[in-house]
Amino acid sequence: MSGTDAGGDTVHDAGQWTANPRAYSAGKQYTERFNTGVFGPHLTGPLTGDEGRPGAVRVGDTFTAYLPLFSDGAGHVGDSRYRKARSTLYAGGTKIFAANTDLTDISYELPAAQRTYRLTTDVSRPTALSSVSTRVAAEWTFTSAHVTGAGQRLPLSVVRFTPRLTKQSTARAGTRFSVPFTVEGAATARTARKLAFSVSYDDGRTWQPAKAVNGKRLDLRHPAKAGTVSLRATLTDAAGNTLKQTIHRAYRIAK
Repeated sequence: MSGTDAGGDTVHDAGQWTANPRAYSAGKQYTERFNTGVFGPHLTGPLTGDEGRPGAVRVGDTFTAYLPLFSDGAGHVGDSRYRKARSTLYAGGTKIFAANTDLTDISYELPAAQRTYRLTTDVSRPTALSSVSTRVAAEWTFTSAHVTGAGQRLPLSVVRFTPRLTKQSTARAGTRFSVPFTVEGAATARTARKLAFSVSYDDGRTWQPAKAVNGKRLDLRHPAKAGTVSLRATLTDAAGNTLKQTIHRAYRIAK
């Protein structure tokens, strides 16, 4: 389902967040937080279908993917309305597909022989919907060949950022701020051969290295004025598979 916004741009509707089943005891009060940042890619959690969780799978020579880019900060797997999207898959120099869509419902045929693949996705959503995670982009490289028998999960990884933000997905300006992160999928922060981070405080116009502490968190110094924080991660795992992931306006900083 889709429509147009006030500017005449197409806006696709797919907003939802999925939580694992949870038991509640009578007479007690519980709080569940949904729809708060940092919104970004997620490779664990519930998934409709046979594979049990988000990711990309090869069965024989068929590639299928459900790669949600807007899971919320509490870990609820989520899709979002978006204004613009572009996703591609290349096998060597051969284009398998290029489509104006995200990667939440993709299925294509691949060549049987082993190839090095490059998978990209770049999705923007309207600021009228959310003032954070307004654009999320990811690029993966990996090798794959024909799979016999049961399907094989492809070796993709993502980085999750889970700072303590307000309900409005903000943090204080002018402060030192910790941004915990985890690596999900084929790699972990401990097994990654290379893992580096960058931060931007000017909507991605310029980037600077972000210090990672103990493979668990980023140590940032917020500017004194209100604005936004964008986050970028690059990763190479032990097998040579790579990730480049960018979350524009991951959260806002306010005085």
